[in-house]
Amino acid sequence: MIIDDNFLTDNNKKFIHHIVNTNKFPYYLSSKTTTNDNDKTEMFTHSIIERPNQRRNPNGYDTSKEYGDNVMDFLKQFTDKHQIRYNEVLRACINLTIHNSQAACSVHQDHDFPHHQLLIYLNDPSCKESRTVVLDDNNTNQLEVYPKQYRGLFFPSSPHYHYFPKHGTRIVAIFTFR
Repeated sequence: MIIDDNFLTDNNKKFIHHIVNTNKFPYYLSSKTTTNDNDKTEMFTHSIIERPNQRRNPNGYDTSKEYGDNVMDFLKQFTDKHQIRYNEVLRACINLTIHNSQAACSVHQDHDFPHHQLLIYLNDPSCKESRTVVLDDNNTNQLEVYPKQYRGLFFPSSPHYHYFPKHGTRIVAIFTFR
């Protein structure tokens, strides 16, 4: 696991500040926050690369090249800095969650096969409780990461969950790859 607060470029941060964290960036309502069938908590999301089983076009890439290229550069900056190699991006999106009736999303893994995950906090939420928890194979807390703008969290396919903000928003970029 890697936690890094200093890998995004100034251009990445400008894109986040002037586009993602404004009303210029489109988010779409999703009926659940995880792939868990029992999850009934809604969130807002913007898919850059859809999950392989949900792709409408062969490459699954966001139709807005401006957003897609900018967001995919976040992954490039992190993986280049930490010399992480990958062959395939399985999913890339930006998720926005708000306070709701649940304290946290359900424990889940993003795919049913080995993969790596990078989560990047894109805003500095006023609610520090909206942390991400990574579990070990026995579902015991292995790591708790508190939100900080531009913080990246890299981990292998592990059960995990996050707490919803009690006020404000939690905006994160999610990348899964192998």
